[in-house]
Amino acid sequence: SYRDAYRTSREAGDLIEPLFAGIAPLLDALSGAGWLLGVATGKSMRGLEHCLATHGLGHHFMTLQTADLHPSKPH
Repeated sequence: SYRDAYRTSREAGDLIEPLFAGIAPLLDALSGAGWLLGVATGKSMRGLEHCLATHGLGHHFMTLQTADLHPSKPH
């Protein structure tokens, strides 16, 4: 299935999820200025944590809200 193929690709290190230009420095600046940041996404927690770890961004966020924890759109 798509889900299995995606997971296998991620676990093998073959999945690349690039950031938009300037996002990492922006998050550094916002965190450095004292902003409390969070993520709300349709990704699974496993997928989000992998993405944040890949880019070294996890420490910026106080809360991670994922599809594992909440109903999908349009709720």
